[in-house]
Parts: sequence; C-alpha cells; structure tokens
Amino acid sequence: MRALLLASVLALFVPATAGAVTAIVGDPDGFGLDPTGALDADGAAADADDDGLLEPGERLPDADGDGLVDDTPGDRFDARTSAEIAAADGAAATDRALTPSGAADGTLFELRFGPLFETDWDWGLPHQVHLVLGDFDDLPATARIDGVETPLTFGGGQADGAIRVASATVPWEAVADEELVVELDAPTDDYVAIDYVLLGHEEWRDTDGDVLPDLLDSCPDDPSPDCLGDDDDDTGDDDDSGDDDDSGDDDDSGDDDDRGGAGEDGAGCTCTGEGGDDGGGGFATAGLLCLGLRRPRRRGPTR
Repeated sequence: MRALLLASVLALFVPATAGAVTAIVGDPDGFGLDPTGALDADGAAADADDDGLLEPGERLPDADGDGLVDDTPGDRFDARTSAEIAAADGAAATDRALTPSGAADGTLFELRFGPLFETDWDWGLPHQVHLVLGDFDDLPATARIDGVETPLTFGGGQADGAIRVASATVPWEAVADEELVVELDAPTDDYVAIDYVLLGHEEWRDTDGDVLPDLLDSCPDDPSPDCLGDDDDDTGDDDDSGDDDDSGDDDDSGDDDDRGGAGEDGAGCTCTGEGGDDGGGGFATAGLLCLGLRRPRRRGPTR
C-alpha cells in the first residue's frame, strides 16, 4: 500500500520537466528530539514556540541541567533511524551530537537532483545551500562545496545551543552536473548537531513558522504543522484520508482544510513541495515527509 502511495505522489508532483533545483539530506524533524518540557542552557523552554519541534531560532536542550550544552554524557544524543545510520549521502551525520572536538570536521553531504533542462526557470542562476546546525561555534565558518572553500553566513544569535542556519551561495557551474558535495569545516568544535542540509534557489526562510522551510512548503504563508503528522499512522494529518481518529468525525478528507488534498474549497495546498513553481525535487522530498517517512520523535531530553 505504501509503495503504491509513494508512486502516486511521485507521479503527481514530479513532472517530466522540473521547475527548480531542490535537494535535501536529512529531514526537518528537529534533530529527531522530543523537546517536551526540555529547557535550554538559560533555563527557558528549548522549544520556544511549543510546536513540538526544535527549529532555527530555538536552542538545543541542556539535558543534564549544568547550564551548558556540551560534550557531556547527558547532552550527547543519537536520534537517528536505522535508515539514516545506513545512508551513504551524509544523513548518518544528522540527528545526533557530533563529539568530541573535531568530530564534525570533514562531514560530507552529497546532494543529487535532476534531470535539469534549459527550459527550467532557474537554469543558469546561482543557488544556495543551507545547513541547519545546533551549537556550532567554530567561527568564522566555512565549508568546502565541490572542493571550493566557501564562507558560511549565519542567521540568528550565538547563544549556547543555538539552532541556526548557515548558508552559502553556490554558482550555477557547481549545480549544473546535478550533484553537489558539501563538506563542513569544524576542526575545533567539540559539540555540533546537524538537522539537515538543503539546496535550493533562494535563501532559507520559514515564512509561516510551521517548521517546513519555504523551499519544501507548498503553502509557505499558511501554517501547516499537521503535515508532519502526530497520530502514528504514517501519514501527515493534512494528507490523512483514513479513519484513525485524528480529529473525530471530520474525516480529514481535504474539504475541511485548505492544506489537505484536493478539497472542494479548491485551495489545493498539500504540503508536498514549494508553492508557485511547477516541479523539481522539492515536491518529491516534501511529499515523502508528508507520507510518514518522517518518523515520530524518539528521544526525550527532559531531566
């Protein structure tokens, strides 16, 4: 059943002619952590907006309560799935604390995408790569992108355990071969966590604050956190067509929610890619997230 569902999504959302380059290693799942009740190094809620996921602008938990997020047993975590552990594209380095000093240095991420066509609207344009990092302190930050040393620009403050986005502009020549290799420089950092690495045609932003970055969000102005799912039926709530008691008798069929399915309201937002363009890897990637391949959070850092 799941195989048929995946095939349907790919057929619907990845047309023969791609619209924009979008590729991701890892997934936007808040490092795989359950932040319920967790506090940051200053004693405030780590999940500041209380949406159940850690995201840029928030902070990693100080799980052992010593006032620091650092290389200590209490703060170390490994929330990877077996698939991530076995992955060869760099996902094995996500959703875990990379310790001790230098453990994150040289971490490789291989982003593959395409096919690309000269008719694509972003053909020939520079792109951007974004790394969502927790407690990254090795500044000034750089990464080797296809072997070229490239400065990373950070958004957000540098508080202990801060979750921030590090970005770099990528020339078209590096994108044109349908593969991009990103190697993180962190020779002295003793504690780093990586949520995901994302390639797209624009700067990182999450306009509606629903955890999905705009590059993966079909409705970037309309918060749709239910796309991530919370009922353990392997389908995001907004795309949920089963009768698994998500919300009583509203049947989750799409008609009662602009973001789900092809409801009669005609809004057509499905959390399965970027609104406004007509294809590309982002549709497939976000569609897989919405179909439940984004797993439930497993490790609670509460003390």
